[in-house]
Amino acid sequence: GLAILSLTISGLSMGVQVLGDWQAATASTIRQLQDVDAAQRRLDDLAAEYGPFRSDVAGEFTGDSNRFVFSCGGAEPCQVSQVQHGDRWDLEILDERGATQRFRLGLKVPAEFSYQGQGSSASQWPDPAIHGRAHLVSISLVAKDAGVDVPILATRVWAEHPDRCGFDDVLQDCR
Repeated sequence: GLAILSLTISGLSMGVQVLGDWQAATASTIRQLQDVDAAQRRLDDLAAEYGPFRSDVAGEFTGDSNRFVFSCGGAEPCQVSQVQHGDRWDLEILDERGATQRFRLGLKVPAEFSYQGQGSSASQWPDPAIHGRAHLVSISLVAKDAGVDVPILATRVWAEHPDRCGFDDVLQDCR
C-alpha cells in the first residue's frame, strides 16, 4: 500500500512539473510575441516620424540585409539592426536620443531586411538597380524557413500622398 501511495505522489509531482514547464514555455512565447508587437509599433513610429526616404539623398537612409541607418535629427543617426544575444537573434534600435532598445524576436538564425521601392525589391537601399529618384516604400524583416520567406516585421515608410505633403508641381515632390 505504501509503495502504491509513493508511486501516486511521484506521478502527481511529475504531472505538476510537466504543467509548470508548459506554462513557462507559454509565458516565454507570449513575451516574445509582445516584443515583436512592440518592435513593430516602434518601427512604424520611426517611419512616420522620419520618413519618407529617397534614393537620391546621400546619407538619408542606407540599409543592407543586417541593418539600416537613417537621419533622425540626433547627434548620431538612428540605427535598426539584428544582434545576437546568446543563442537567439534580437532586434536593436538606436534612437534619436542615443538610447538603445532591444526587442526579443526569438530567432535561432538571423533574418534579412528587405527594402521595397517603387517597383523594386532589394536586400539593400538605395537599390543599385534604381537610377534617379525613387522613394523607399516599405521595409521588411524576413526569416527563411525551409526556403520559404516568413515575414517577421514590415513597416510602410512612404504613402503615395503623405499627410504632410504639399505637392510641388515643378519639383514633382512633396514639400
